[in-house]
Amino acid sequence: MSSPLPITFRAAPLPRRKFTPQQLMDAIVARLVAETGISISMFTKGATAPTSDIGLFYNDSDGWMVWSSTAGAYVSSPTPQQSLGWIAAAAAPDHTVYTFWISLDGSGVPQDLLVYNSGAWVSVIATLYVSKADLAANYLDTADVNTAIDTALSEYQNAAFSYMKTTTDQTITAGAGDVQVTFDTKNYDPNSVFASNVFTAPYNGIYRFLASMWIGLSSGAPTSCAVTVKLRKNGSDISIVDDGGNSGTGGRTDVVNRTVQLNTGDVVDVGVAINTTGVSTWIVAGDARKTFFEGFLVQPLP
Repeated sequence: MSSPLPITFRAAPLPRRKFTPQQLMDAIVARLVAETGISISMFTKGATAPTSDIGLFYNDSDGWMVWSSTAGAYVSSPTPQQSLGWIAAAAAPDHTVYTFWISLDGSGVPQDLLVYNSGAWVSVIATLYVSKADLAANYLDTADVNTAIDTALSEYQNAAFSYMKTTTDQTITAGAGDVQVTFDTKNYDPNSVFASNVFTAPYNGIYRFLASMWIGLSSGAPTSCAVTVKLRKNGSDISIVDDGGNSGTGGRTDVVNRTVQLNTGDVVDVGVAINTTGVSTWIVAGDARKTFFEGFLVQPLP
C-alpha cells in the first residue's frame, strides 16, 4: 500500500553574478532543500507486528517480517539458506549448493567445519590444524601448564646430587693404575641418581660436575710423584688434572670439573692414579671440606 508524500522544495537566494547554464544548475541544486511534515523511517521495530502495511518490520522475537497482501498480515521473511553458502546439518548437504558444512551430532552440537574438495567433504580443522580428538587431547589449561612447570623443575632438582668422604681415609697404592674414589656421606640426592660411587644420568641433557679431594703421602719416601685426578664418562676420561709438582710428602688438593652431554643411563665417576719412584702409599682424606663430588643438570635435551 502506498500514500502520496507531501513535499515542499525551498531554495536559497542565488548570488548576483553571471552563470553558464551548468553553473546555474549547480547553484540551484546546492541551495535546494526538500521538506515534509511527515516522519519517514526505513523500517519499524517492535514486539508486535502492525495490522497494516507500514513497510519493512523487525519483530523482537521473530526477526524480519514483510506484509503479505494474501494473508493480510505480516509474515516472517527468512533468508534462503542456499544464498548463504553454508549450512549446519547432521547429514552431508548438496555440495553443488553449499560451500561450507558445519556438521552436527544428533543433539545439534557442532562437530566440525568441512569444505567439499576432490569428490568428498574434507575437514578444515583436520587439514589445516589437528583433528578434534588431538586438539582436545593436547589442549593446555592452567592445570596442564602448572604440571609442565613442575615436571621441568623436578628434572633439574632430581638430577642434582652431592656426596662427600667424611669418615675414613681411602688408601691408594702408587702404581696401581686408576682407582675409583669412594664417597660415604650424602649431602643431597633427591632422586637417588648416585649409587656405589657412580652418578647415572636420569635424563638426556647437559650436566655440570665438580670433584675435589685432598691427597697426601701415607707411607714410603718417593723422590718424585705424579698424581692424576679424573672425571670419567662410561669408563673413559672426560677431564683430568695432572699434579706432578709435589715430589715430597706434602699433601695437595686437586679439583677437576667439566660440563658434558649425557644420555639417559650414562654414568660418571671419579678416579685417581698415582705414580712414584719407589714404593709408596697415599690417602684420599675423609674430610667433607676437601673431598666431595657433586653435579647437576644444566639443560634437558630431547
